[in-house]
Amino acid sequence: MRRIDITRELLTAPVYPGDEQPVLEQTVSLETEGYNLSSLRLCLHNGTHADAPRHFLKDGGDIAQMSLALFIGPCVVRTVRGPVDGVAALELSLKGCEKLLLRGGALTGQGAKVLLSRGVATVGTDQLSISASEETELDVHRAILEKGGAILENLRLDDAPDGRYFLFAPPLAIAGADGAPVRAVLLAED
Repeated sequence: MRRIDITRELLTAPVYPGDEQPVLEQTVSLETEGYNLSSLRLCLHNGTHADAPRHFLKDGGDIAQMSLALFIGPCVVRTVRGPVDGVAALELSLKGCEKLLLRGGALTGQGAKVLLSRGVATVGTDQLSISASEETELDVHRAILEKGGAILENLRLDDAPDGRYFLFAPPLAIAGADGAPVRAVLLAED
């Protein structure tokens, strides 16, 4: 079994415009105390991460309440060119696909609705946002999260050719959080 790490390194990953850059600070050193200890300050949407319903929905649940089934299981990786609208979503070959990871593009509101209507519950992208534009940011996120779906953003899909995989990308369980970092891995048969 081949393991493909699709996680961006947290401290060097691109940051969504306006979000805080993550900072790792050593608070205790091996030389002075006999052990190393560090603290991490970050936006919960830095690096490869999952969005929780609370991120866009008034009464949405937090990341700790989300089902792990949304982040673990069979998935499909597909390369797209630019925004995935309703027509492009219909053209994707997704038989039996509940988890879809997009390389090279993100969704329009109509694209999100079409994917959801075809049984896709988890959608990920290698882009900073699952939304193809700032104008559709709310529509795309809400469409997925209102239906009980999951969103993975800022994936690193360079080493994952189009195809079927087993996804393992559970978010950190943080009560009250609107998102959380994930360590995303694809498992592939050799």
